Order: sequence, then C-alpha cells, then structure tokens
Amino acid sequence: MTSHFRLASTKTGVGVRTSAPIKKGRRIDIWEAGDMIYIPLDSVKDLEYLRWLNVFGIVVWKGFYAPPSPIKMSLAWYINHSSRPNATVTVSPTRWTIRAKRNIKSDEELTVDYGTLDFNPALNRTKKR
Repeated sequence: MTSHFRLASTKTGVGVRTSAPIKKGRRIDIWEAGDMIYIPLDSVKDLEYLRWLNVFGIVVWKGFYAPPSPIKMSLAWYINHSSRPNATVTVSPTRWTIRAKRNIKSDEELTVDYGTLDFNPALNRTKKR
C-alpha cells in the first residue's frame, strides 16, 4: 500500500499525500518497523540536532522518540498536524498504527492531531528500581 503515498508540497511545507482513496477505518501502512528510537534529552549535545528533534521527534518526559537517522525516515514522520485530522495514530515504542479517521480522497494530504502524540504517557520511559 506504500506505493499509494508520496511526499508533496503542502500549505505548511512538505507532507504526505495519497494517490488513491482510503476508506474510513483502513490501516495506512507508511511506517517501517524499527524507525523509532528513544533519545534522552540529556544525551543531546548538539543544538542543531535538538532543533531537528523538536521538528520530527515525539516529545516525551525528558526525551524524544525520533527516527534513528535524519537521512532515511518512514513517510509517517512527514504527516502534518491538523486540528481536524483525517487519520489517527497510535504510537507505542515498537510501532505506529495509522488509520483513516474518515474517508480520504485521492490526492488529499494525510493529517493527524499532534496533541495525541506528544506527552503520551504510554511512551514515557520509567526507571526500574
């Protein structure tokens, strides 16, 4: 199904568009397994890297979940925010599950509500005692 998606210009820069309609509830497979690592905030020493993490990373307590490489990232990292999204994302430390929240038209940009990602308690690392 990945072949139905592409990076494209959007109102906010670059985003993901579909080249085929997607029915409500259908899973959107544009995230590759292993394309997310935990990066503790105190391990980040480079200001440019920190800026990059603030753009692409999912903010969690004292760190980020982010792609392991800024050179090769799944299309899912390019999905833009909307307060009226057409897709939902459930994120765990090992996978993303993306689903159409409503019917999505061909050539429409995929969007999610970033508020459902950042500070997600399920992603927060807990220290073992």
